[in-house]
Amino acid sequence: MSDTPGPTRWMKAVMLSSALAAVTTCAHAQEPPVEPASEAEPASAETTQPAPCSSDAHRAFDFWAGRWSVYTPAGDYQGFNVITPSPGGCALHEDWFAGNGGTGQSISFVDQTTGQWRQIWISPEAQMELTGGIEADGHIVMAGEAINRATGVTSAVRASWLVQPEDRVHQHIQRLNPETQVWEDVFAGVYISAGEEVQIPEPQPQTSAENAEQPG
Repeated sequence: MSDTPGPTRWMKAVMLSSALAAVTTCAHAQEPPVEPASEAEPASAETTQPAPCSSDAHRAFDFWAGRWSVYTPAGDYQGFNVITPSPGGCALHEDWFAGNGGTGQSISFVDQTTGQWRQIWISPEAQMELTGGIEADGHIVMAGEAINRATGVTSAVRASWLVQPEDRVHQHIQRLNPETQVWEDVFAGVYISAGEEVQIPEPQPQTSAENAEQPG
């Protein structure tokens, strides 16, 4: 008997090889394509971070914003004050027009490093810097130093702002007398909403003595 495979055995081998190749091709064709790995998209900053200056602490002084006619507790007119929130709500700008013609400006803001409120007051007569915060009843209390430009004397000062009934605000500033070490009233003002119809007074010439007491 010859060892050379006959036609039948050769045909079977060819058919078996073709069948195996077809099965392998079909299996590969049915496998789902592999998707390339994609990087995770970063979370939106709008959903993970609050807007700057939007905390409750930043909004605590908003009650002072507005256009105000300011009177003494006895009812005497003292001046006109405009408190304007800055764009973005990070500060309050004050423009004071005293009844005797004096003027002054301040900026109040929450210090980013300490979380406390700060106010810087500037006028031709004085410079004042205060630091403080919110009391349990919601009013603002600050303390610091004021410098008299004419004399160069520096004094300790303290100030408070308190919401009162009928949408009024009471502001009180005191100065520590360096000689007697007694706290003396510098300014006490009752703020009453003036509305948009009230015009800002024109500045008038005045002496430093006439304009010594101003809010801030």
